[in-house]
Amino acid sequence: MKRKQRNCATIVGAALGGGVLWLLCGLVGAVPAWAQSLAYVTNNLGNSVSVIDTETQRVVDTIPVGLTPFGVAVSPDGEYVYVTNADARSVSVIETAGHRVVDTIGVGNFPGGVAFTPDGCRAYVANRRSNSVSVIDTKSRTVMTTVTVGNFPIHVAITPDGLRAYITNLDDRSVSVIDTAGDTVEETIEVDILPVAIAITPDGAFVYVTQRGPQSVAVIDSVTHEVVARVGVGRGPVAVSITPDGQFAYISNRDSDNLSVIKTSTYEVVDTIEAGTYSSGSAVTPDGLNLYVANQASDIVSVIDIETNRVVGTIPVGVLPAQIAISPPNGGQSGMVLTE
Repeated sequence: MKRKQRNCATIVGAALGGGVLWLLCGLVGAVPAWAQSLAYVTNNLGNSVSVIDTETQRVVDTIPVGLTPFGVAVSPDGEYVYVTNADARSVSVIETAGHRVVDTIGVGNFPGGVAFTPDGCRAYVANRRSNSVSVIDTKSRTVMTTVTVGNFPIHVAITPDGLRAYITNLDDRSVSVIDTAGDTVEETIEVDILPVAIAITPDGAFVYVTQRGPQSVAVIDSVTHEVVARVGVGRGPVAVSITPDGQFAYISNRDSDNLSVIKTSTYEVVDTIEAGTYSSGSAVTPDGLNLYVANQASDIVSVIDIETNRVVGTIPVGVLPAQIAISPPNGGQSGMVLTE
């Protein structure tokens, strides 16, 4: 029997008698505090987040956060940005209305990737040196449970229905699958050497995992959890972004200073883009028109026109930009992708 999507409003309403309790989690449908899409870039050595207006392609704000910020995610209602601080063992909570840190949440050792459930009630944080995932209740901003996974978990991706969280374990050659209903590991998928970044197609059918060892991307069927394809890409693939229509996956090859473009229907590389030096985190705009790529060696973000696969702009940001998350202008889960 197909499981129903877990809904925060339904769960809380059933427990407490309904009413206006849907307000508790700031669910999808709330009016965002911003009118345009903004890209949030973690500056790993700058202890800050650069905020880019995607219409003007300019940095409009710089927000101080904790030590060595790494992962970044925008809440589904667009009201908050969560940033993991690797050397501070914490998550900074940024309020998008004023671009200020309003809370700090303690998590595990050396936190990396972070992702929200589609209902916005929880955030999952991979703790690389704790071999665990912290599950944050976004209402109380506290860690509600901790899940033990494989060695050096680095990235997190959550299915569109919110039922599963997939975690790449860099040192284990594996992907942990967490059942979000009970926050337990229901399966461990063996992949290949050094799995790094992870993303799920918009229809939830496939999971894309970059692997630095064989310089490839493993494509996992989300139902059978079998690897159905392996696609050779450039050297050091550390990030993956999938377009909103699900037709293409963009792979950042950090050691090749380029991106591989995979056509998802055929599992073949159809283009290679010279995007900048030491290409890292990336994210696609909600309209599917542009891809933003962090270039760590040059402290810039490259803007790529997805129709032509050409760089159409570069934006200076902070020191060692690592990861990017973009806020949709009308709510909904952001196109976040995490990188090593």
